[in-house]
This record gives sequence, structure tokens and C-alpha cells, in this order.
Amino acid sequence: MRLFDEVTHDQKNTLLAVGKRCVFPNRALLIRQDDSANGIFIILSGVVESIYFSDTGRDLRLARWSKYDFVGAPHIFGTVPQRWSASAVGTVDALHLSQDNLRGLIASDPEFAETLIICLGDKGDRYSKLAQNLAFHTVSQRLARALVSACDTAQTESLWRASPLELSREIGSTRQAVGAILKVYEKEGLITRQRDSISVLNVPELRKLAGIDPIENRH
Repeated sequence: MRLFDEVTHDQKNTLLAVGKRCVFPNRALLIRQDDSANGIFIILSGVVESIYFSDTGRDLRLARWSKYDFVGAPHIFGTVPQRWSASAVGTVDALHLSQDNLRGLIASDPEFAETLIICLGDKGDRYSKLAQNLAFHTVSQRLARALVSACDTAQTESLWRASPLELSREIGSTRQAVGAILKVYEKEGLITRQRDSISVLNVPELRKLAGIDPIENRH
């Protein structure tokens, strides 16, 4: 659910009038982990990643957000530190709405306030599913789910451009563990690998390994 898709035409014009347009180059941070909350950024073009950086130097990609979505949750008011960073993937054009902007919009337009709350709830669901995935699925299952999700998004048994390092950031594991599992998948004929890309050969079997479909007659 993308905020800019859900508001009315007049509300869009109001947001554009009160917000500040910002352009971020590749890998620039829209939001920095541990900084104080400062409203939201609505993505007008480009892609933004939410990334958590651990004390050990590892990072976990929490989500990817695209055109008309926003970053800045969960705390868009107050001085609570940001729980994660938001990084541009390529050039990103975004609209910044400060806390004061948002307070004014919420006070003057209850319909906008309701839309914002609904979108925040949708984001909460996304992060809840991520937490459940990390808690209740093995690394192999999470990797299979990531590959299936990529194919579902492309609507084909696709060539997915990703290295073991990128995949490890995607599923919260190590590059070495991901590389070892990919070797097993390749040996079983589920995928073929090139240097920085993967061709998925058997989506139904990956769905079973991921726990999406029941495994039958597998020994």
C-alpha cells in the first residue's frame, strides 16, 4: 500500500506544496540509523532500501520501497532514534515532510491522517512477516523463499541477478552459508549459477523447500 497512491488528487497537490523535494545519489542515506526521527520521505522516483546495521558490522536488508511509498516509520514523531537506515538504490527523487508538516496535515485533514495510519499498519505487517521469517524458518528455507519471491515478482522462472553477498543481506545470513546452500540447490537441479546471477529451474520444488507448499514423497 503506497501512500501517494492512496491520497486524493487535491491531497497530492497539498503534499507537494508543503513538502521539500530532495534528490539523493546512489547509496546516499535518506535516514540514518540512531538519528532522531524527522518525519517521512515519499519516494517520487527510484528505489530505497531499509537496512539494519548491527554492532558486529553486518547488515540486514529489511525491505525495498519504490515509487509513491514512503520511509521514516515506525517513529515519525518525537525524538525516538531511528531503528534502521534508508539508503538510495540509484538516484532517488523524494519529498520530505517534516514532523511539523505532518502535524499540520493531520490537524487539517482527518482523511489524510486515516490514510497515513493505514499505510503505517501495512508497513508493520511487512516487518512482522520479516521477523516471523527470521524466527521460524531455516536459512535454506529463507533462501528458497527469496528465490521464489523473485520469480513470482517477475512472473517467470527467472534469471535473478544477485551474488551470495546480496542474498545473505536479503535473508539475514552469511555469504558462506548462502554459497553452500546454493551449491546444494545447483547439484539438485533447482538452479544454475553464473558469476552474479541465478537461473531458477524448478520453482515448484523450491516452493516445497521454502515451506510454501507441502512436501510430498521427499526422502
